[in-house]
Amino acid sequence: MHEAFSEFGEIKNIYLNLERQTGFVKGYALVEYKTKREAQAAIDAMNGAELLTQKVVVDYAFKVGGSRVGCHNHHSTGIKVVTTENRRLQGQSDNSEVQL
Repeated sequence: MHEAFSEFGEIKNIYLNLERQTGFVKGYALVEYKTKREAQAAIDAMNGAELLTQKVVVDYAFKVGGSRVGCHNHHSTGIKVVTTENRRLQGQSDNSEVQL
């Protein structure tokens, strides 16, 4: 994950949520960049790409109202990476957003 997304900028944090019973990743990750420009570059390049044999959907992770904001302040920006298989398991279409 780090290798795939680090080419777009400085990664401040990567969060992988694990399933308690199995210990496997639930099917999504949060990646936090230092700048919105870096996050947008990752979204543009990786949305729809294949990562570890799974097609992924990449978008901003946090929204307030209709506008998108960073993870902790306006200088940091978080993105979410979701496998399309995880979306199908949750009964969502590929165009909808997963609530984290």
